[in-house]
Amino acid sequence: MINKATNFVLGLYHYSVLLRDTLEYTYVKETYNINAYKARKNALIKSLEDNGQIKVVLSKLGENGPKIEEKLRDFIDLVYSDHSTVVRLTVDELRVDHAQHLAIFEMVVGLHQTIWDLVMGYFSAATTRNEMSLSLAPLLEADERMFRTIVFYSIMIEIEKVFAEFQKVMHESKGEKTPQSHYIISDLSKLVQLINFQKAHHQIKDTAFNDMIDMNMKVLEMIEGKRELPLMPESEVDPETNNVGIMINGVRHYKFADMFRQARNLTRGLLQNAELRWKSEYQPIHNELLERIKEGNDGAVPTTFDA
Repeated sequence: MINKATNFVLGLYHYSVLLRDTLEYTYVKETYNINAYKARKNALIKSLEDNGQIKVVLSKLGENGPKIEEKLRDFIDLVYSDHSTVVRLTVDELRVDHAQHLAIFEMVVGLHQTIWDLVMGYFSAATTRNEMSLSLAPLLEADERMFRTIVFYSIMIEIEKVFAEFQKVMHESKGEKTPQSHYIISDLSKLVQLINFQKAHHQIKDTAFNDMIDMNMKVLEMIEGKRELPLMPESEVDPETNNVGIMINGVRHYKFADMFRQARNLTRGLLQNAELRWKSEYQPIHNELLERIKEGNDGAVPTTFDA
């Protein structure tokens, strides 16, 4: 049975999911689901209407409320508006401008953390007062693990791409800094800051997740020149597959691409497990929500926190 307090927390949680799932548009795919896009757009906008849950919650946050609302509206305008240049809906397809991934990352990462803090705050308060009819802790733990891993996976792919552009520009300029290289460094810095933001805000303690973070942070230290590329064992050298590393002062090391690949494979494996865990936690709750609708409850999310 999902009571009012539980439904309220789930409503806030689902808003965070809308933000999380927008990261889909930083993945290069042949097609994107138009119905999913429309559903996200409608839900994001509806919750900011006068009686929408997010609108009501933000109204209780003093001077911070309007600031957060403005950022949410900027986000909707950037990605989901009719004049968006990031994601554009045509007659029969969604067209994504993959040159604007950074704009999506900057919006989603910060706003998700803001909404997530609200989710956890209300959840903690309701749990303390023994008002929750369902234990949402396993779902929220699984979701945080999944979201943080998605962010690491997707942003590190973007960092690898931008770093490759930087190397190309520096090679063409024979090592001389140019306006273009400065621009690329600025983008790299912003992406690394987003990674550091995730590292600073997560509450996950298990070894596998933190090993993933450590691996990715080591790669960032390598491209920043703060850590040497590791030595490459001769047993791994394979000229047929061009897996030959790079010679530095006569010694063979892994290439940057090798290190990005190792970190990506580790993160991908963790992400697959995190997604399976999240689905197993969310499916029973989703099924119960559907049953409420079948029984005549329209599934509307309460806008107040009174149980």
